[in-house]
Amino acid sequence: MAMRARTGFYRQEVNRTVWEAPERYRDLKQVGTGAYGTVCSAWDRRMGAQVAIKKLHRPFQSKLFAKRAFRELRLLKHMKHENVIGLLDVFTAEIALDRLRDFYLVMPFMGTDLGKLMKMEKLSEDRVQFLVYQMLRGLKYIHSAGIIHRDLKPGNLAINPDCELKILDFGLARQADAEMTGYVVTRWYRAPEVILNWMHYTQTVDIWSAGCIMAEMLLGKPLFKGSDHLDQLREIMKITGTPAADFVVKLQSQDAKNYIRSLPKVPKKDLHSIFSKASSNAVCVLEKMLLLDPEQRVSASQALDLPFFSEFRDTEEETEAQPYDQTMDNTDLPLDQWKRHTFTEILTFRLPRDSRETPGLSADGEEPELDDDDNRVEISCEIVGPDYVTVGVPCSVECLSNCKACTFSMSVDSQRAHGQGNVLAFTVSSWVGVVTVTCTAAEDGRGGSANATKKLQVLDGPANVSIRGPSWLHPSEMDKSKTLVCKATNSVSGLFIAATQNITVTYGPSEIQIIGPDVISISEKQQFVCSAECLPSCRYVWSVNSQTVRGNVMEVTVDHPLKSVTLKWSFRSLSSRPEESSVLLAFILSAAHTVTALYHGSSLL
Repeated sequence: MAMRARTGFYRQEVNRTVWEAPERYRDLKQVGTGAYGTVCSAWDRRMGAQVAIKKLHRPFQSKLFAKRAFRELRLLKHMKHENVIGLLDVFTAEIALDRLRDFYLVMPFMGTDLGKLMKMEKLSEDRVQFLVYQMLRGLKYIHSAGIIHRDLKPGNLAINPDCELKILDFGLARQADAEMTGYVVTRWYRAPEVILNWMHYTQTVDIWSAGCIMAEMLLGKPLFKGSDHLDQLREIMKITGTPAADFVVKLQSQDAKNYIRSLPKVPKKDLHSIFSKASSNAVCVLEKMLLLDPEQRVSASQALDLPFFSEFRDTEEETEAQPYDQTMDNTDLPLDQWKRHTFTEILTFRLPRDSRETPGLSADGEEPELDDDDNRVEISCEIVGPDYVTVGVPCSVECLSNCKACTFSMSVDSQRAHGQGNVLAFTVSSWVGVVTVTCTAAEDGRGGSANATKKLQVLDGPANVSIRGPSWLHPSEMDKSKTLVCKATNSVSGLFIAATQNITVTYGPSEIQIIGPDVISISEKQQFVCSAECLPSCRYVWSVNSQTVRGNVMEVTVDHPLKSVTLKWSFRSLSSRPEESSVLLAFILSAAHTVTALYHGSSLL
């Protein structure tokens, strides 16, 4: 059911969920759903091709969800390899940060995944060889960026009709030097060190998963099919054998050590007997991947050197990635800051050059053949780039044309900032509502030209906001509130900056004093009063030379010669903080007062 949406977008209900997509993407059809998102296929009218669009489930529901969404977006933007899924586009229907609820990731549409393919047919060793080679090329690229996938399984290996493979789903991916937590990979493909709760496992967990996947491709069924994590470990050791002592000492968990030592000794099985129909070169790959000790497993790069892959090997295509900047991934930020960073990543996304087809090119990327009586095609051009630009944030757009040899002229509004070639980079210094980018593409030697314009909405927000004031208050000055929030919002763009300040609320007395005479006579009764700024819940305890009595009024009589008398009061307020109702807090202030005692009007010496 289609519904009205903002200009340039349309709404469509997909499986009881409303999707809001640009007019460019049509014919949405759900093709899959998971714990963190739903995927639809769509027809990209600009590219003339089918794409996959992923909508994350409630990405800003919590700080954890927002951080996961931000990390997945950044990882997809970073990946640029033919065997790793990359980002063709990212969009949101919202133009203001405070209204951002959802965003969508556009990726190549592959058609199926390895899990579905294995259910439909038995794979020949040649196909296994080609698919595993591509998987390892993708892993080499991912690992070279310093990333561990952590969830490698057949369902995360997408395959198109040409048997081309791409590694999917970076929702659980992490940096190699981050502290790891245990249960992340689907059980049947989970490395033993993950089951045994190693806190600093390495990229070889992906190699183990790749070995399990290759074994399943050759056997037609999972190699290790445990019913729970302990049964999974037992299934693994039926083939790998019980680990040696040097492996056990590497385990951080004492419980894991005790469990391994309690197991009966099992010898290692010969993989050739299990994979009797596979070639010796194929079994050699499995032997080097499915080693119990992760330090002895091959890396993806080393696995590619094995003879099994020599037929398909092209070392020039086995590229490595730029290091992935993990700074933000290891940062603990509030929800609104994760949301702001995600919005910035969306607005600054630039389409990868190799994902766009130039208008006028045929489907195979070749220039269209021209008839002899018509050696000229109509020139067209198009500006591609973001639909929004933020004040002070660099932005770039690109002009695409179908002419063979073009001269481009590009500018932004009245700034007359002409780009060199077909790329124009600029920064809007102040809020102007909308800027218009223009491009003229003129074909050299023929005189033909084409013009294109693109309007970019300018987003602006306040530069900074701060809160000044005390860091603590008395309850009488503050009504049970301990957090101040100041939010500055631009009424035009809707962008905002917020600041918070925590206030400590004191629940005890702030000042006390003892009121009474400084000198008393023998046998004369005198009264002393304790005065304090205190809540009704305050309790008073006083003492005279270590004799303790409750109350804030004290009557003192000295009936035998003394040089002085010391009076002490303690004031205690019993209260509980609103956010810690189960904790009883005691605030205590004390005061002391020394009184001189007289005997027959003279000081006692």
